[in-house]
Parts: sequence; structure tokens; C-alpha cells
Amino acid sequence: LLTTDGWIVTSQKVLRSGASRIIAITSDRVSYTLEKVVMDSSNDAAFVKIKGERLPTLGTSSAGDVSPDATLFSSDSNKRVYRLRYLGITYGEGSENAVHSSEKLEKFLFVSSPDTSIQPGGPLINVNGELVGIIDEATTGRAIPFEYVYPAFRELLKTGKAGRPYFGVNYLDLSALLYLRKEIARGAEIISGAGRRGVLRGSPAANAGIVESDIIIKVNEDELGNKTSLSEVI
Repeated sequence: LLTTDGWIVTSQKVLRSGASRIIAITSDRVSYTLEKVVMDSSNDAAFVKIKGERLPTLGTSSAGDVSPDATLFSSDSNKRVYRLRYLGITYGEGSENAVHSSEKLEKFLFVSSPDTSIQPGGPLINVNGELVGIIDEATTGRAIPFEYVYPAFRELLKTGKAGRPYFGVNYLDLSALLYLRKEIARGAEIISGAGRRGVLRGSPAANAGIVESDIIIKVNEDELGNKTSLSEVI
């Protein structure tokens, strides 16, 4: 629960489970029907609204503030708590060399020793009891960092839609390429790939004069590197 009036964050996998009916059940065993469902187009998070008042909420924090090897916790619908070790935020396996969209957030938070008992949509909580991620894939210990989810949720509360800024490029994240020397392994090279154009026609990037093979190394004061990709800055 993110708000006292009933906005919940979960994984889209929960809503695509094939069930004929989905309800929300709080820890005191009160059930609620879903009033509204909004999918986040940039990742696998989803927001659902139940009708409630003065509901208990969970505080939130950035996964970037969690130290490597720190202990995180998750729980399931039976109130069981699982202890997990934090590994960090990185691209999913095999996607480091992929062409990325500026509108997609493709890095994930990973925990070690994943337990198949943890459930997609469940929370990842730090030692202060704050939400840092949402479990996306239980068997691999993959989760969506909450800082990726928050901007879309903020826009949802403001406009009713989980929108994000649109830039309109596809790029190679140079900081993820292990064969590049450290001093040049930074920035986003605009490139075509997987049937996608480097710069989309009519996009803000095209209107700004961005062309294929350009390398973006900084957006305003935010430098692009192994901790901050172009998608994250946008």
C-alpha cells in the first residue's frame, strides 16, 4: 500500500496470472475488489486502486541507498518473512549488449539465494521497514527498483495516467560493455537494432537534432555511467 486511500503497487505478472477474479487482502484479512488497474509501460510494475480510508502504508526508499550484501526482506500472503541478500541493480542476463529504448527501464534489482516461495508482486523491504523494490521474478530473485516506479506513480496521482517523459531514441549503454576501457565506457550511443530506428521520426530527440551514432554523455548535470543510464535520467 502506497497511499492511505488504497493505491497499491504490484507486478504485472500478478494481474496476468489467468485468474478469473483478483482481489486484494490486507494483513487483517479484509478483502477488497479492485476499482482501477494501471500498467506502467516502462517496466513490469502495475498500480491498483482499492476503496479504503486510513489504510496503513509502507514507507519507501531508493535501492541505490542500499549497500551491497545488505539484508533485505520479503513476505508472502501468509505473513511468512524471507531474508535475502542484496546484490545490486544491473541489466538482466544477456541484455547488457542489447539496444535499449529511452522509454524502457530495463535494469533490475537482484537478490541472492532466491526462494521460490517469494511471490511476484511482493515487497522487498530494507532493515528500516521501507519498500525498495517489487518482486518481479521469484526464481531469479529479480525485482523492480521502487525509484523506477515512483515517477510514474506521481504522474498517476496528478493526471490519472502513469506517464513518463518521452525522448524517442534507441541506444547502446557504453558503460555496460566490459570490453571498453574504463575511461571511455560511459554514455549512450544512439544506434539502430532489433528492427528499431536509432532516432524515432517526429520525436523530441529528432526535433533537437540528435542523429544516429551521436553519443550522449550528460543530460543537464547528470552524467551517464554504470549507475545512471539514459533511460533512468529521462
